[in-house]
Amino acid sequence: MINLVEKIKSIKILDQFDLDNKKLMLIVLISVVVFYIDFNFILKAQVRWLAKSGTKVERFKKDLDNFKIDLKKMRDLESKQTLASQKPVSNAKSIIPANQFSSLLQDISRTANHNDVRILQIKPSRMPTENQSNKAKVPVNLNPFMVNLDLSCAYHNLGKFINELENLQAFVSLRDIKIEPQDDNYLKQKVNLALVTYVKK
Repeated sequence: MINLVEKIKSIKILDQFDLDNKKLMLIVLISVVVFYIDFNFILKAQVRWLAKSGTKVERFKKDLDNFKIDLKKMRDLESKQTLASQKPVSNAKSIIPANQFSSLLQDISRTANHNDVRILQIKPSRMPTENQSNKAKVPVNLNPFMVNLDLSCAYHNLGKFINELENLQAFVSLRDIKIEPQDDNYLKQKVNLALVTYVKK
């Protein structure tokens, strides 16, 4: 009888031990499944989120650096404009003395070459004061000169040439212009320009 009870107890212990192993195996299996799910779904999503956050932070840093560079450029530009506004503007045209009239003609020739305008003939002549209209009275210390130019050029080059003539430091005014097409070259025109300038006596 005593042997039987011991046998039963030993069986119960064995059953309980087997049951603990099953529980342990079940716990290990559930842990592996939970770890797998956590790694594949939650952890990977967190890693992707961290990677995206890192790129966003880098992009934000780059944008901030670009903003600082643009702000510095804007401040430099403002300071340059302030300095430019403090400097006296010297857009006033000058009246050349008589001994510099030939240098004015050279400037006109250089301007023509720069704009691909061919000067066929240049004829400077002094304008008589009695032919001057009453609208434009010439001061006594100035002599008016007319510069007639016969040109061959394209239409757009002519516009650039006239613009640069008006931007010369010496006073030059366009009085008359005649444009005719060339017979042998339809891309270029024959142009006659009449310029007026003044020379100090």
